[in-house]
Amino acid sequence: MPRTEPSFRRRLNWLIPGMRAEARALERAGDSGTLRFLLPSPFSPEEKADLVKFYEDRLKQGAEGRRILASITALSPDSCPFCGTAGEPETFEHMFPKAQYPWLSAEPLNLAPCCWPCNVGRKSLTPQTSPNPYFDVWLRKRWLIAKVVDVSSPGVVEYELDAAADLEPHQIALLSKHISDRRLKRRLPVQAATAFADHLGSFRTVQTQFSLSSTRLATYIGSSLSTSADDRARRFGENHWEAVALRCWASAASGIDWVKLLT
Repeated sequence: MPRTEPSFRRRLNWLIPGMRAEARALERAGDSGTLRFLLPSPFSPEEKADLVKFYEDRLKQGAEGRRILASITALSPDSCPFCGTAGEPETFEHMFPKAQYPWLSAEPLNLAPCCWPCNVGRKSLTPQTSPNPYFDVWLRKRWLIAKVVDVSSPGVVEYELDAAADLEPHQIALLSKHISDRRLKRRLPVQAATAFADHLGSFRTVQTQFSLSSTRLATYIGSSLSTSADDRARRFGENHWEAVALRCWASAASGIDWVKLLT
C-alpha cells in the first residue's frame, strides 16, 4: 500500500472525533429502534473524500483494517446474510451508504458482509430500504415463504413475503423493497431448483434400494424434507432460502407423485 501522506494523517486526526461520535449515534439509534430516523451529520466535500479514503486505504488495505474486516466476515462465514447464497461473502454492504453518511464509511457496525449481487442490486441509497442484520432483531421471525408452482414439477418454486407474518407495516414495506432491490424472486428459485435436484438424487437412491410404496415414499420424503428444513433453519435462520424451500416441499409432499419423479 502506498505510504499515506502526512497531510492526510493530520486531517484524519481532526476527523476521528466526528467518526466516533457518529458511531455512538448509530449504536444508540440501533439499540433504541430508531435506526431509520438517523440523519447524516453535515460534511464538506473535502471531509467526505478523506473519510472515504480512510475506508478504502486504511480499512480495506491496512493490516489492522483487514483484521477488522475478517472479524466482520466471521459473523456470516458461510453465506450472504441478505440472500443466503452459500460461500464466504465477497464484499461489504454499507448499510448507511458512504455517499450520504461518509462519517460511517469505516464504522464496523455499518458494514455487513454480503455477496456481489446483493451489494450491486441495492437500488436505493438510503438505510430505510434495507433490513439491518445487526439491529433488526425482528428479522428472526418467519417472513419468507415459497410455493410449488406445479406439483408435476415441484422443483420450481416461487418466493414471496408471507402476508401472515407477525410484522409491523413499515417492516413489511422494508422487506418488500429488500426482496425487489436484491432480485430475490428471480435469484432464489434458481438456487432452489439446484437443491431440489440434489435431494431428488438422494431419494432416488433410497427408492432404488427399498422400493417403497407411493404412500410410504411420500411419508418418508416429507419427513426427511421437514428434518432438513429444521436443520437449515437452526444453522442459517428461519428465512434462509433453502429452509424456506424445504418447508414448502415438505408441506406439498403428500400431493406429489414421487414414484414418477424418481423413475
